[in-house]
Amino acid sequence: MTTNKAKILLVEPSRIVAEGLCKILNDSGLFGPVSCIASVEHLVSYMTNVNPDVLIINPMLVPADKLPDFVALRQRFPNVKNVAFCTQLADNAVMEKFSTVLNIFTNPSHVVKTLRDITEKPQPKARKTEESDDLSKREIEILILVAQGLMNKEIADQLNISLNTVITHRKNIIKKTGIKSVAGLTSYALMHNYINIGS
Repeated sequence: MTTNKAKILLVEPSRIVAEGLCKILNDSGLFGPVSCIASVEHLVSYMTNVNPDVLIINPMLVPADKLPDFVALRQRFPNVKNVAFCTQLADNAVMEKFSTVLNIFTNPSHVVKTLRDITEKPQPKARKTEESDDLSKREIEILILVAQGLMNKEIADQLNISLNTVITHRKNIIKKTGIKSVAGLTSYALMHNYINIGS
């Protein structure tokens, strides 16, 4: 009844983060074995041996000067879905090379759903797909104000909309991003260039 479960290779230098993410994926029961390594050294060899369906990698391990190597890796393994799992801000030029972006603030259920979705699609779009449900223009405006530290009432006053409307939009933002905390939403806004550091 069930087809072969997708195999995942995780590249994450933090043992705590790696073990937590592996537990989330293994506990879901939706994926095959999750292999984990701490660096990109010998990554090609691991890719060849593991033959993963999904490569999850901390983009901090792909500095801008090593970007051509990562592009070459993608070309060598074109059927492997590449997922960035961010623990901090990364170079935009690097982020654009991933087809899916998740971050440390993403809800576990959303991580599982996103990975399940991309492994079930034979031809994923070559763009960031954590925003599979794109934020609307108004939601982005509210996200920016949330990241700037404004409360719901202040956001309503500034945008000249009702408090209930702000609350509804915030619920939609949480549903689409899988992120509930202000810190997580701020990180999300930064990584998607909705705000700049220091704004």
